[in-house]
Amino acid sequence: MKVVALTGGIGSGKSSVLREFERLGAEVMDADKISHNIMKRGKAAYNETVAKFGGEILDSNGEIDRKKLAKIVFCDKDKLKLLNGITHRLIYKEISDRISASDAKVVCVEIPLLFSSPSPLDIDVKIVVTADKEKRIARAIKRDGATREQIEARMARQFNDDEMIKLADIVIENDGDIKALRSRVGGIYEELTNGGAERRPE
Repeated sequence: MKVVALTGGIGSGKSSVLREFERLGAEVMDADKISHNIMKRGKAAYNETVAKFGGEILDSNGEIDRKKLAKIVFCDKDKLKLLNGITHRLIYKEISDRISASDAKVVCVEIPLLFSSPSPLDIDVKIVVTADKEKRIARAIKRDGATREQIEARMARQFNDDEMIKLADIVIENDGDIKALRSRVGGIYEELTNGGAERRPE
């Protein structure tokens, strides 16, 4: 089994790459979706998150409103660190448990904050997805309904592409169409299943 960690900046196309890995037969996981699940009412991170951030992050049904929470943490580095401290341990535990139970040849985990904090996972290959800045902004505005200023503020708090590329084993430049992306991901998947695409030496 090869464990692949997939990351990249906002709007780079990480989720599109993850879908391609899934289409090819990999088992895929999304750390953001796991985070969403553990913050539902009655789940592991709910009470602590509400205690730290207050009732204003709740919707009318008493669930955590992720858009409200995002507006708070993406504009305040300390509050983002606080939230990550609540969720990261629980997210990685679920990912680790699912990897242990998997019999897939390739497991691909999308981890947006892969390089922001130490990962306890035994990762074989780190893939970074990059794209032109203006394309990333346009994609994120369309997807999230956010303003350009909000997207740029989030970008400023993330690792930039140059920093991530230095830490990557493989880089996917996602400036083309879906056909080009499928070809690139298909080649990587073939390498992974044939024993290639090893971790870059430290």
